[in-house]
Amino acid sequence: MFNAFRVQSLEFLRYLSSSFVNFLFYSKKIKDRERIKKILIVKTDYLGDLAVATGVFSSLRESFPEAETVLLTNSQMASVFSGDGNLDGVIVYDPKFFCKRAGKSYSLVKNLPLLRELRREGFDLIVDLSSDLFTILLALSYIFRAYRAERDTLRTKDTLKKYWTLLLGGVRRDIKMGHEVSRNCQILEKVGVERSNAGLYFPLRTENREEAKRFAETHGLDAFVVLQPGSYWEIRRWAPEKFARLADEIIDRYNLQVVLCGNGAEAGLLRRIKIFMRGRAIIQAGELSLVGFAALIEQAQLFVGNDSGPTHVAAALGVPTVALMGTADIERYRPYGPNSEICYRPVRCGPCYAGDCYMPENICLQPVEVDQVLEKVDKLLKVRRGIGLAKN
Repeated sequence: MFNAFRVQSLEFLRYLSSSFVNFLFYSKKIKDRERIKKILIVKTDYLGDLAVATGVFSSLRESFPEAETVLLTNSQMASVFSGDGNLDGVIVYDPKFFCKRAGKSYSLVKNLPLLRELRREGFDLIVDLSSDLFTILLALSYIFRAYRAERDTLRTKDTLKKYWTLLLGGVRRDIKMGHEVSRNCQILEKVGVERSNAGLYFPLRTENREEAKRFAETHGLDAFVVLQPGSYWEIRRWAPEKFARLADEIIDRYNLQVVLCGNGAEAGLLRRIKIFMRGRAIIQAGELSLVGFAALIEQAQLFVGNDSGPTHVAAALGVPTVALMGTADIERYRPYGPNSEICYRPVRCGPCYAGDCYMPENICLQPVEVDQVLEKVDKLLKVRRGIGLAKN
């Protein structure tokens, strides 16, 4: 508990530092739009976070069509977004949290040459969606040279609001923060981008779609549903037995094929679900590249998954999506789009972002029943294919 408090305190100190830098030196809105010739977007998070941020990329391209737009992101996401038509370039920066999860060492000193390189680039606008000490130093190096928009002012307000609510005897679920897409629009409005295009997308190239097509042909896929049973956090995984029953019901009711998807480390989980099933399922456990997997999702009739990156990718691609959510703030982190549905059980202790639940059972996710999910599946398939339990 002490360690968790320490981490939260350090995070709040970072938010406060970044927002204070903006308050002192970057409080003005852009007046001379013609001055903006080069834009840096900082987004060093993971797959789902990048998918939700694509509305920022398209908004900036729409607002500054002649400007050169560059994304600063981690090494895993750099290859994914290198072909994005709304970006003119990608620069790699692996922050400390990314290095820790990837098992790599991190040193701020070793990143100082990159800091100098970014300063020499001469950006006119910095949109910082993933601040850390490195990007705060970058902001300090651009004082009086550029405009800056950042999300840490919102995060600081969120933290103060959270503790004030708890102090008054309230609960965290009573705090309304708005969806991440809407918050990104607020960040852009700080620098005068009033008309933000909130529509999401995911960059796919012809070779990605060809990769997915070859996988589909190899496994005889025609009309299929993608199920994503994995997640980095075990607390966000719906029970394998329930995924197996859901897969069988989809096969029986809708005559659709089922593809169980995950990365190589989740192969055991996918095989376990397949054993529980009566019907046949195809397993995709890291055979496709990350973008090839996204292209496979694009070809699916429906996507059902836990609260993880691929779920947000499916929604961004416009694929009918059912998300199984538990610990996170539902309204803030639910998949964004008209063809997205969520299944969850509201609990008084949520939302929380702990790695483990202190209850004997994961009370916000595991009580979700297969029939609840099937209701959402049926609703979305009616729109997608005109089929469903109540089609007559």
